[in-house]
Amino acid sequence: MAIDITGRTFGRLTAVAREDGSRWLFRCACGVEKVLDAQSVKYRKTLSCGCLRQIEIAAGHRFGQLTASHYVNHGKNGARWFFQCDCGVGKIFASSYVRSGLRTSCGCRGRAAKVVRVEQPIADVWPFPKWPRERGG
Repeated sequence: MAIDITGRTFGRLTAVAREDGSRWLFRCACGVEKVLDAQSVKYRKTLSCGCLRQIEIAAGHRFGQLTASHYVNHGKNGARWFFQCDCGVGKIFASSYVRSGLRTSCGCRGRAAKVVRVEQPIADVWPFPKWPRERGG
């Protein structure tokens, strides 16, 4: 039995209705409706109707906490840019990840919530040096 994904959003695509088999009618955030394979959309191989290819990146453009700095090279996921995060960290990302919203920071959002402060113990407790003496060693 197939799973009903009507109304669910994947990237910029929202499932509208099932067409046939595994193909669904999707509505993109830009307003275009397109019939696409559901697996391709669910596993993020297709992120939009094609409108993401038309969004150009230039130095100084902001995407969430990331600011585009300069073009680096072309990788398997498209053009790769150096982005400066608001926290001060600079990283290289594929522009397709940033344009689609998959990347909006360097990862500092997740790390900030996981920081755990550990208090230093008052005295180092290590029982092993005493153990041989207690046993007569």
